[in-house]
Amino acid sequence: MEDLKKTFQRQEAEYEAAIANGDAEGARHANLQLAQTVSALLAAATADPTQIDTYRDELVRKLTRIQHDYNGLIASTDSLETLRRIREYESTKFDATFTLYLFAFGVSCAFLFVVLLFKRQPVATSAMSVMSPRTIAPFT
Repeated sequence: MEDLKKTFQRQEAEYEAAIANGDAEGARHANLQLAQTVSALLAAATADPTQIDTYRDELVRKLTRIQHDYNGLIASTDSLETLRRIREYESTKFDATFTLYLFAFGVSCAFLFVVLLFKRQPVATSAMSVMSPRTIAPFT
Protein backbone atom coordinates (compact mmCIF):
# COMPACT_ATOMS: atom_id res chain seq x y z
CA MET A 1 0.00 0.00 0.00
CA GLU A 2 2.82 2.41 0.85
CA ASP A 3 4.53 1.65 -2.48
CA LEU A 4 1.30 2.53 -4.28
CA LYS A 5 1.06 5.81 -2.36
CA LYS A 6 4.62 6.76 -3.32
CA THR A 7 3.97 5.78 -6.92
CA PHE A 8 0.77 7.84 -6.87
CA GLN A 9 2.59 10.92 -5.53
CA ARG A 10 5.37 10.58 -8.13
CA GLN A 11 2.89 10.13 -10.98
CA GLU A 12 0.75 13.02 -9.75
CA ALA A 13 3.84 15.27 -9.80
CA GLU A 14 4.63 14.10 -13.37
CA TYR A 15 1.02 14.76 -14.38
CA GLU A 16 1.01 18.28 -12.93
CA ALA A 17 4.37 19.03 -14.60
CA ALA A 18 3.05 17.84 -17.98
CA ILE A 19 -0.03 20.05 -17.64
CA ALA A 20 2.10 23.04 -16.58
CA ASN A 21 4.37 22.55 -19.62
CA GLY A 22 1.42 22.22 -22.00
CA ASP A 23 2.50 18.75 -23.10
CA ALA A 24 -0.85 17.19 -24.08
CA GLU A 25 0.59 13.82 -25.06
CA GLY A 26 2.66 13.57 -21.87
CA ALA A 27 -0.34 14.63 -19.78
CA ARG A 28 -2.51 12.00 -21.44
CA HIS A 29 0.09 9.28 -20.79
CA ALA A 30 0.61 10.41 -17.17
CA ASN A 31 -3.17 10.59 -16.72
CA LEU A 32 -3.61 6.97 -17.79
CA GLN A 33 -0.86 5.81 -15.43
CA LEU A 34 -2.33 7.90 -12.62
CA ALA A 35 -5.79 6.43 -13.17
CA GLN A 36 -4.38 2.89 -13.02
CA THR A 37 -2.50 3.67 -9.81
CA VAL A 38 -5.59 5.20 -8.17
CA SER A 39 -7.64 2.17 -9.22
CA ALA A 40 -5.02 -0.08 -7.62
CA LEU A 41 -5.09 2.08 -4.47
CA LEU A 42 -8.90 1.81 -4.36
CA ALA A 43 -8.73 -1.95 -4.78
CA ALA A 44 -6.19 -2.17 -1.96
CA ALA A 45 -8.23 0.17 0.27
CA THR A 46 -11.40 -1.81 -0.36
CA ALA A 47 -9.68 -5.13 0.32
CA ASP A 48 -8.34 -3.90 3.67
CA PRO A 49 -11.23 -3.50 6.13
CA THR A 50 -9.13 -1.37 8.49
CA GLN A 51 -9.03 1.55 6.01
CA ILE A 52 -11.31 4.43 6.84
CA ASP A 53 -14.11 5.48 4.48
CA THR A 54 -12.85 9.04 4.09
CA TYR A 55 -9.60 7.82 2.51
CA ARG A 56 -11.58 5.71 0.03
CA ASP A 57 -13.87 8.66 -0.69
CA GLU A 58 -10.85 10.88 -1.30
CA LEU A 59 -9.41 8.32 -3.71
CA VAL A 60 -12.74 8.08 -5.54
CA ARG A 61 -12.85 11.88 -5.86
CA LYS A 62 -9.28 11.91 -7.21
CA LEU A 63 -10.10 9.14 -9.68
CA THR A 64 -13.19 11.06 -10.82
CA ARG A 65 -11.14 14.24 -11.28
CA ILE A 66 -8.48 12.34 -13.20
CA GLN A 67 -11.07 10.77 -15.49
CA HIS A 68 -12.71 14.16 -16.01
CA ASP A 69 -9.33 15.72 -16.88
CA TYR A 70 -8.60 12.85 -19.24
CA ASN A 71 -11.92 13.30 -21.05
CA GLY A 72 -11.18 17.02 -21.34
CA LEU A 73 -7.75 16.27 -22.79
CA ILE A 74 -9.27 13.92 -25.36
CA ALA A 75 -11.89 16.50 -26.36
CA SER A 76 -9.35 19.32 -26.65
CA THR A 77 -6.97 17.11 -28.64
CA ASP A 78 -9.81 16.21 -31.00
CA SER A 79 -10.71 19.90 -31.37
CA LEU A 80 -7.10 20.82 -32.11
CA GLU A 81 -6.82 18.04 -34.68
CA THR A 82 -10.06 19.18 -36.34
CA LEU A 83 -8.86 22.79 -36.48
CA ARG A 84 -5.51 21.69 -37.89
CA ARG A 85 -7.21 19.70 -40.64
CA ILE A 86 -9.57 22.59 -41.48
CA ARG A 87 -6.62 24.98 -41.72
CA GLU A 88 -4.73 22.49 -43.88
CA TYR A 89 -7.73 22.13 -46.21
CA GLU A 90 -8.29 25.90 -46.48
CA SER A 91 -4.61 26.48 -47.20
CA THR A 92 -4.60 23.83 -49.91
CA LYS A 93 -7.82 25.22 -51.38
CA PHE A 94 -6.41 28.77 -51.43
CA ASP A 95 -3.09 27.68 -52.94
CA ALA A 96 -4.81 25.77 -55.76
CA THR A 97 -7.13 28.68 -56.57
CA PHE A 98 -4.32 31.21 -56.43
CA THR A 99 -2.19 29.09 -58.77
CA LEU A 100 -5.07 28.80 -61.23
CA TYR A 101 -5.67 32.57 -61.26
CA LEU A 102 -1.95 33.27 -61.56
CA PHE A 103 -1.72 30.93 -64.55
CA ALA A 104 -4.77 32.54 -66.21
CA PHE A 105 -3.30 36.01 -65.63
CA GLY A 106 0.01 34.93 -67.20
CA VAL A 107 -1.71 33.48 -70.25
CA SER A 108 -3.81 36.66 -70.63
CA CYS A 109 -0.69 38.83 -70.43
CA ALA A 110 1.12 36.70 -73.00
CA PHE A 111 -1.89 36.83 -75.34
CA LEU A 112 -2.13 40.62 -74.99
CA PHE A 113 1.59 40.96 -75.67
CA VAL A 114 1.33 38.87 -78.85
CA VAL A 115 -1.71 40.85 -80.06
CA LEU A 116 0.02 44.16 -79.45
CA LEU A 117 3.20 42.89 -81.08
CA PHE A 118 1.52 41.94 -84.38
CA LYS A 119 -1.12 44.69 -84.53
CA ARG A 120 1.00 47.77 -84.94
CA GLN A 121 0.37 50.82 -87.08
CA PRO A 122 2.32 51.04 -90.35
CA VAL A 123 4.99 53.69 -90.14
CA ALA A 124 5.69 56.03 -93.06
CA THR A 125 8.99 55.06 -94.60
CA SER A 126 9.79 58.25 -96.50
CA ALA A 127 10.46 61.70 -95.19
CA MET A 128 8.27 63.21 -97.94
CA SER A 129 5.08 61.78 -96.56
CA VAL A 130 5.67 63.58 -93.30
CA MET A 131 6.36 66.88 -95.03
CA SER A 132 3.42 66.72 -97.44
CA PRO A 133 1.02 69.68 -97.40
CA ARG A 134 -2.27 69.47 -95.61
CA THR A 135 -4.91 67.58 -97.46
CA ILE A 136 -7.76 69.71 -96.14
CA ALA A 137 -7.83 73.39 -96.90
CA PRO A 138 -7.95 75.68 -93.90
CA PHE A 139 -11.29 77.29 -93.11
CA THR A 140 -10.87 80.98 -93.88
